[in-house]
Amino acid sequence: MRAKTLVIAALAATLVATASAPAFAQGCILLRQTAPLFGTTGALDQEVGTWTITFTGRASIANKHYRGTEHQIERETEQTYVVNRQNSVTATIGYQLSPRFSLTAGIPFVEAAWGIPSPRSGGPATRANENARGIGDITTLARVAMFNPATSTRSWNVIVGGGVKMPTGDNAATDVFPDSNGNNNFERFVDISVQPGDGGWGAIVDFQGYKQIGRVTAFGSST
Repeated sequence: MRAKTLVIAALAATLVATASAPAFAQGCILLRQTAPLFGTTGALDQEVGTWTITFTGRASIANKHYRGTEHQIERETEQTYVVNRQNSVTATIGYQLSPRFSLTAGIPFVEAAWGIPSPRSGGPATRANENARGIGDITTLARVAMFNPATSTRSWNVIVGGGVKMPTGDNAATDVFPDSNGNNNFERFVDISVQPGDGGWGAIVDFQGYKQIGRVTAFGSST
């Protein structure tokens, strides 16, 4: 029962630390938000041969314009600002290979849009949206605990992981929208911030650590 209590405490602390909060960002080109989130998944005492699946959702809207550090408030007054909206759900699947080794894969689904009035003088009524959706870039990760967590006398551990991000998401998604003058409604490539994938391979390094302090477990991670 004591082990279960510690795990519940650790998971509760993780949920509090990662609880969703309103996100605010400046408009125009927003960075793609589907970076891997492996650090908050998995139990600390998962049994060998067991599977876990975790769903993580993200949502953001950017509609404020800056030129360098200058806030272009006139774009909001005129209502000619860009609206950049990004939503994603990532399924993270884990398998405990041994007491010290585990495997993880993250599969994101992305739905995003980028829109601006076209022509700009037309205001919100002429906003042209560029939309894209689909599977994003899949990430895989292998983790190893520096010490055997099955040792009953050990109250802390460090877990190190490494993996790759694969270019499985579409980085050439298209949609039908007009040019900046509101004409020529053709199929074109959507904005880079809307693309489900970035077209490149990536390396992932992941660290986790925990320490049992009485009936509480302190937990930290970095990817």
